Amino acid sequence: MDVVVTVVDAALDAQFESVSQAAMVDLIVLSKTDLVSPADVESLETRLYGLNPGITIIRSILRKGLFGKLWGLSALHKNAIKQEALN
Repeated sequence: MDVVVTVVDAALDAQFESVSQAAMVDLIVLSKTDLVSPADVESLETRLYGLNPGITIIRSILRKGLFGKLWGLSALHKNAIKQEALN
């Protein structure tokens, strides 16, 4: 496994599982940011960066914002293509 990705629900950010996963991942997809205030989203991102300063956070609402951002994440396979990942 080259890259670990998890989804954090912005509306349920206090869940223990989200916090424990955030500490060990490379990429977080922050979902449901439309259901909380912008200040709450910023606060959550600050806490997540505090747990894991090296993470990348992508905000997504109904899968928007993800296209083209989840392929080519591998540090070992910079030129990996979708079909290679599926095989």
